[in-house]
Amino acid sequence: MEESVKKQTELAIAWILAKRGKIAESKARLGVLKDTTFPRDYQGSSQLIIEATEALLQP
Repeated sequence: MEESVKKQTELAIAWILAKRGKIAESKARLGVLKDTTFPRDYQGSSQLIIEATEALLQP
């Protein structure tokens, strides 16, 4: 579970980077974490962070 918390934190950092306009860095982090299988307790929030980040990355 601790590893899942770290990965979800990395997702949040990807969102922050996208929000600040650091598109390449955000895409790189998101690309690594997007296909991560999170425990059920983390799946909903992780998916929301992924979707929010992808929305910010749209041109």
